[in-house]
Amino acid sequence: MQQEKVTLRELNLRIQQVIKTGLPEPVWVVAEISEIKIHSAGHCYLELVEKSEEEEGPVARARGIIWAFVFRMLKPYFETTTRQVLREGLKVLIKATVEFHELYGLSLNITDIDPGYTMGDLALRKAETLRRLEQEGVINMNRELELPPVPQRIAVISSEQAAGLQDFLDQLHHNPRGYVFYTRIFPALMQGREAENTIIHAFNRIFRYEEFFDVVILIRGGGSQADLACFNNYRLAYHIAQFPLPVITGIGHEKDESVADMVAHTALKTPTAVAEFLVDRVSAFDEHLSRQASLVSEGVMSILQSEKQKIDRITRIFSPLVMHVLNRRKHSLARSVQTLQSAARKLLTGKHHALKDIRSRSAHQFRLLFRTERERAAKLTWQTVHSGRQFIRNAAMRLEIFEKTNRLTDPARILGKGFSITYHEGRVVRDSQILSEGQSIQTRLFRGTVSSRVERTGGGEPGNTPGGDHQKDKTQHKNKTK
Repeated sequence: MQQEKVTLRELNLRIQQVIKTGLPEPVWVVAEISEIKIHSAGHCYLELVEKSEEEEGPVARARGIIWAFVFRMLKPYFETTTRQVLREGLKVLIKATVEFHELYGLSLNITDIDPGYTMGDLALRKAETLRRLEQEGVINMNRELELPPVPQRIAVISSEQAAGLQDFLDQLHHNPRGYVFYTRIFPALMQGREAENTIIHAFNRIFRYEEFFDVVILIRGGGSQADLACFNNYRLAYHIAQFPLPVITGIGHEKDESVADMVAHTALKTPTAVAEFLVDRVSAFDEHLSRQASLVSEGVMSILQSEKQKIDRITRIFSPLVMHVLNRRKHSLARSVQTLQSAARKLLTGKHHALKDIRSRSAHQFRLLFRTERERAAKLTWQTVHSGRQFIRNAAMRLEIFEKTNRLTDPARILGKGFSITYHEGRVVRDSQILSEGQSIQTRLFRGTVSSRVERTGGGEPGNTPGGDHQKDKTQHKNKTK
């Protein structure tokens, strides 16, 4: 039996016909948007998936398309109703016609989206996030932190392009009370797929400088009211709940309260409201200090007044007694002064006479001492002159003896008597044993020198005269004589 053969196009056309016959009417489909792209022509292309808690990754996938004329009506209706932008990760209930094209394959032609289903799913996710945080015991951790009475060192998490950020900074730094605040911006995206990750990264950076800040501000003013999805996510809410510094939110929405608001220490509606809250808190502490200062001042004045009255009463009681004691002391002091003056005059008179007597005896003793010392000095002078003359005579005699000895020991005088001096290499030769045959020697005579070469050396005892039996040194004179 011959098998039927069809082309791929014929097969796809059959599939197309089967789908048209089996699914002639539109169907409502529950799916999650995993990817969304808007074409320049206005068409919206979706990648739809279904996920399972038991399995990792999608269990089903399909392409969807919303044509431009439908998308122009569906998008604003959906976002206005749900206050959520049509984005990745959103679970939707769509009405679609199943189509199969022989070239492009299966696709869903979306004609409607039920915003009520998405709102219910978001509410369910929000409730699930809150339940999980409560089970883990962290939902109230940040609210239980003590907010500093003067929060002046502020870490701000916000998009640098957010209009609400500038409103917050202007309101804070130009407050009418002139309070000074230190702010540092930690940039993060406030919407879109990466918003959650960048906000968590900003919290992690602040954590490294925890001791430098009093409070963390999370503001989003100026963005779309509909794009609040990331502030309901579990990861971000968990980071806010367990953060060690108080977190104040000003996400900029009036109707909905996000999970981030519910776990933060304080939730306010707008960035401007956050700035006013900080200024009001510092102002309240300032007024508290003023009241305390007034109370302290009033207390001090009351104590001073009471003590002054006590002092006045004591003064009235003790003043007569003190005056009586002072008068008695005054008379006693006057008598003591008179007694001291009389005793001082007597003492000075006695000391004056004693001083005159001492001065007279001292003058007599000085004259005797001066005469004795003058006689000693004259005697010492004569002895010094006599000793000097004797020393000079003795020195002259020693000098004369030295000159005679020097003349007798003059080398030239000794050489004139027939003696000579022998040198080898500039040194005087005293022993023939240090010379070897063939060495050159120089002999100094009374007149001139003689250069010789050693032919033979022999031992000799000190004191032997030259020319005797023990003379064994012979020299051969060169032709050069000096």
